[in-house]
Amino acid sequence: MKAYSFPKFDLHLHLDGSLPCMTAWKLAKTRRPELLEQGYEAFRNRMQVHPNCHSLHEILDCFDLPLALLQDEEALFFCTKDLIKQLAESGVVYAEIRFAPQQHIKEGLTQRQVIEAVLSGVRQASKEFPQIEIQLITCMMVFPFDNDAENWETVQLCHEYLNRGVCALDIAGPEGVKPFSAYRPFFEKAKHFKIPFTIHAGENGPVEHIKEALEMGASRIGHGVSAIDDPKLLLRLKEQRIPLESCVRSNYVCEVIDNYKHHPIRSYFDQGLLVTVNTDDMTIIDSTLDQEYEILQKELYFSDRELLELCRNSVEAAFLKDDRKQYYLQLIDTWKNSGDH
Repeated sequence: MKAYSFPKFDLHLHLDGSLPCMTAWKLAKTRRPELLEQGYEAFRNRMQVHPNCHSLHEILDCFDLPLALLQDEEALFFCTKDLIKQLAESGVVYAEIRFAPQQHIKEGLTQRQVIEAVLSGVRQASKEFPQIEIQLITCMMVFPFDNDAENWETVQLCHEYLNRGVCALDIAGPEGVKPFSAYRPFFEKAKHFKIPFTIHAGENGPVEHIKEALEMGASRIGHGVSAIDDPKLLLRLKEQRIPLESCVRSNYVCEVIDNYKHHPIRSYFDQGLLVTVNTDDMTIIDSTLDQEYEILQKELYFSDRELLELCRNSVEAAFLKDDRKQYYLQLIDTWKNSGDH
């Protein structure tokens, strides 16, 4: 696999889906030793999507093992720290890591304790790896059962921790289980609190989901694959500079697309949309940003120059203040003009 040396950015990265395998193995020794009986390779295979996976729902099943391990403060701390270490060592300079606090309260933690544990991991990683900057996105969850109380708490805590390590709100889970309109009150409250938010929409759902997300005030769209089906929407996304958080390998593994060449990111880029490149779930789908870039070059014919433009898009799309955006744009330009690559 080719290693890309330019500064890298990941705006759509799930904590539980990116728990490093070796970290999980160490956590399982004291938390779920029965999972170790068949050896490391079998354990790792349980954390990654099988090649014959045929749906997003099958991928969501792969979250069971990491979620079972991430139910105490120490586990959340080490998962966060080790993931950031992995990102830093691969040349990522800025990432927004998202997680749903309510997914980690099954063994007695509160959502507040979950956020504090993850923030503690970020702080420790920042000391050890000062070359990378991390912000957090807290996610509400879509479930077929009533979890409104948990989602309201997530919104409230996002407001409380906003600009204290948390930068935005999101909603994740199987798209279409409930109508988007059911979540409008949560996003109205987020707007009242002046919380920016991104929404998973148009991943394996219709283009109408993207339109609804925008109507509710989404600053960015997670995935947005089905936007390609509506030329008027594409024009709106372009004119309003609404970022799309593309995750090409994830969309292929989930069978949202049947071939890398059919992914709309090439068309989005060529039409001037603010499209970005992200990993989604590094461990579960076995991906890194370098792999994403390699797919873009081999399958969709992106040039080196165009990859840098995608990085610039990520900076523009990031939930960052303008001075930090200027810093990263300058970092990209400095790399481009250095001649050392």
